[in-house]
Amino acid sequence: MVAITGSSSDSLSGVESVQVSVDAGSPTPATGTTPWSFTTMSLADGSHTLTVNVMGRAGNIGSTSVAVTVDTTPPQLTLSSDVTAEATGPSGALVIYTVTAADSIDGSVTPSCTPASGFAFPPGTTTVNCSATDSAANTASGSFHVTVQDTTPPALTLPANITTEAIGPGGATVPSR
Repeated sequence: MVAITGSSSDSLSGVESVQVSVDAGSPTPATGTTPWSFTTMSLADGSHTLTVNVMGRAGNIGSTSVAVTVDTTPPQLTLSSDVTAEATGPSGALVIYTVTAADSIDGSVTPSCTPASGFAFPPGTTTVNCSATDSAANTASGSFHVTVQDTTPPALTLPANITTEAIGPGGATVPSR
């Protein structure tokens, strides 16, 4: 829906009517003359031209046009696939991912994600929530998961083989090194 209002005047003969046409279509009477308003039902997304014709009582016509851009479609949000990363320390891992957004009217739109790419994700699974909003306040949102896992076995260091003499039937005491 697009609503437009305006005022018109004809100081000599007065205003007879105001009509509006959309994209060079058939004129439709506006509500009122001084001031006037016009509401069109639905228009497809994209650019449109509204032409306003004002007819004075003497038959003179004044005309002007205004460009209107309709945008009811949210941006297209392209999310990262779910990510699995190996922990690089006890606090988890730095994970870098890519999320983009494009809008049919605005072109490229900058998405916002929480947690952000490059964040130190803790061990376990974290949901990343993203959104992108175009200039007409249409918002797209989505999420994906980052899982940080620890599949690296612990390091184990043992002493070299130790040989010691038994000092009795109970064995021997092995010194630690």
